[in-house]
Amino acid sequence: MKDAVSVDYSCIKEKGQHLMEILANKSIRLETDLGTEIGFSLQGRKIEIDAGDITKPGIFGNIPAGEIFTAPVEDTINGKIVIDGSIGGLGKLKYPFYIELESGKIKDIQPISEKDELVDKFKEICELDVPATKTVGEFGIGLNPGAKIIGTMLMDEKVEGTVHFAFGDSYGLGKSSSKFHTDLLIKNPSIFVDEKCIMKKGKFILGH
Repeated sequence: MKDAVSVDYSCIKEKGQHLMEILANKSIRLETDLGTEIGFSLQGRKIEIDAGDITKPGIFGNIPAGEIFTAPVEDTINGKIVIDGSIGGLGKLKYPFYIELESGKIKDIQPISEKDELVDKFKEICELDVPATKTVGEFGIGLNPGAKIIGTMLMDEKVEGTVHFAFGDSYGLGKSSSKFHTDLLIKNPSIFVDEKCIMKKGKFILGH
């Protein structure tokens, strides 16, 4: 935690705001070496930033900070995501698994090779509040260069070079409403905005 809070917050804010401008109302595509291949639209969706500024009375925020997040347009989300980081509330994965998505909802969940015991627990959560718990409610990009994947999503989702999807509640940014919100972390993605690459295998290549 010490490394994750001892960061240049002005740099996180600047990068986050620039990224928000790039992503706004655009078509997004992600891919990873493990097999993630998914596309979706952010048309009309608000993008939020957690840049760590909690200096004014009454403001609250996460510790550590460092992400931007939004809710993709649900029925535009199609493809496959390979989860190889961690699952919110459950911990760090030993083995990756994939989720096939159709119109923003889970169609199938399968291991890549060996089965991770956390996947069955995630599947149980997905049945607790259907269809919300099987619907994408969030997409986020980590911006904190000091954060490390430890199996606790409050930290993991802030790690620079990662993205995360959540199933369940969309915090009012999308159409999914639920008492559940389960984040899933993906490492080293390549991100394409209207087919222009802005991150390659976890490394930002943003232009001004």
